[in-house]
Amino acid sequence: MERAKNLITVGENNEPKRERIWVISPYHNRSPFDKVWEFDKKNNLIAIGWAELGDLSGLSNDEIYHRYIKEAKKGNKDYKVHSQAPTFLYDFYNKINIDDIVIARQGWQKIIGIGRVTRQAYFDKKKGEEPFKITKSKAKIYPHIIDVNWKEISIDLRNMFHVENTVSEISIDKFNDLGIKKPASIYKSVERQDHDPSLEGIEGAMRQKISNHFIHERDRKFVKTYKDKFRNIKSCPKCGIQPESLYGLDEYGIKAIDFFELHHKEPISQKKEKSKVIEEDVELLCPNCHTMVHKLMSKGLNTSQIEEYLYDKLAIPF
Repeated sequence: MERAKNLITVGENNEPKRERIWVISPYHNRSPFDKVWEFDKKNNLIAIGWAELGDLSGLSNDEIYHRYIKEAKKGNKDYKVHSQAPTFLYDFYNKINIDDIVIARQGWQKIIGIGRVTRQAYFDKKKGEEPFKITKSKAKIYPHIIDVNWKEISIDLRNMFHVENTVSEISIDKFNDLGIKKPASIYKSVERQDHDPSLEGIEGAMRQKISNHFIHERDRKFVKTYKDKFRNIKSCPKCGIQPESLYGLDEYGIKAIDFFELHHKEPISQKKEKSKVIEEDVELLCPNCHTMVHKLMSKGLNTSQIEEYLYDKLAIPF
């Protein structure tokens, strides 16, 4: 699928602003769920019900709530007085933005699709009727719609986290727990090329080397203390790689923290004299991202530019 554009927007203080992650159920976990989901995938959208509320574009949370309660008082079984539906309907129209990530779930136990928002919420009664005409099910309309560029996946949710509402936002930590790699091809092994007999060298000879040069000292105690504090790190904040699940580190008693390197946001090599270092000056990165960050720094990119570049290159490609 075509890669979503403009993965980074600029927020306050000119800092990069990342998209949010939403879990949405396209229909109840019963027939005709499969037909409805096929329609959503084919048309790159996801829709939810409560058609009687009409177009909710531009309405406040209170205005949506009063519309909802009015329907509930009519005795409509799809409207319950003590429901969170007005809140997530407001979120659906006002908080889900273009380039946000949407995860489609089937019931409480399975993820069936993931994609990026290409158009914010809109009301389309005619389009909302179409999947139910196809399935020949009794009259139903899902007219509140968001366009999403879908990629089909299958992930068992039972041992991860529980999502109950039709529309729910999840944290980046919960998203990383799903083990979705960014991008999926980044960890594939390079295909072996035909052997080139002319490519050879000689290594292993012993020689003595005595050198005298200046180095920038690192505070080993600070490094150890920092790594101890974040010893439960699971994934790289740049590319999302999860060493424990990727390499099966537990089998040999290796922890993910052993895989990560401490990156100084301001290179030590640029310091003219010793200075204090604090927690905000550093971060843990996987070796690949650590190397790439320094390569980009050497090209003159600042922290915000590097963040934007890496997030654009390593974001989920749909």
